[in-house]
Amino acid sequence: MTSSPIFQTSGLSDGDLVHVETSCYVLCPVTVGVDALPVSVYSFNVDAGEDFTIAPGETAALNGQTSAPSFSWSPTYLFSDPYALSTFCVPEQTITVTLSATDNGCTLSDFLTITVISDLDIPNTFSPNGDQINESWIIQGIELYPNNAVNIYDRWGQQVFQTTGYSKVKAWDGAVKSGRVSEGVYFYVIDLLNDGQEIIKGSITVIR
Repeated sequence: MTSSPIFQTSGLSDGDLVHVETSCYVLCPVTVGVDALPVSVYSFNVDAGEDFTIAPGETAALNGQTSAPSFSWSPTYLFSDPYALSTFCVPEQTITVTLSATDNGCTLSDFLTITVISDLDIPNTFSPNGDQINESWIIQGIELYPNNAVNIYDRWGQQVFQTTGYSKVKAWDGAVKSGRVSEGVYFYVIDLLNDGQEIIKGSITVIR
């Protein structure tokens, strides 16, 4: 029920019927009802693209898609051309941008988050126990250094994991050749193989 003369909803499908009833307490004891004509729901594609991560000062290339004739990115000041589907921006910090498109009087929007990472976020624990939570050792921002090399050792100095181009796809899940490592503390060495970057060393705890 509502006392507002305006009703809004996003739950209608093409061909739905809307029934309206009006009643009052004293002056109008009889309820008046009416069926509207079938609702015509119009839709079209709007896709801002996948979220991604960049380094500070790096240019973000966006390639949106829509079948609508009118569209724009916002905030408009951020883009080289906010009225082009393929455009560029250089955000100073993490930001969510919007691609809005209008066709046949309808406006739809899609959102995209550009994450700006200046430093690596290296967690000191992860729990590969099968509960689908924190199953792998995810290092945020390491994809910005695609030539990286990561080595992990046990407390006796034996190498248990090694890879180059470490990323979310290649993240360590506690597996070794003989099965899986036991719960405990391990030590990592990360070489970003990037000019001016020091080798990063630290420890990580595997929790079962």
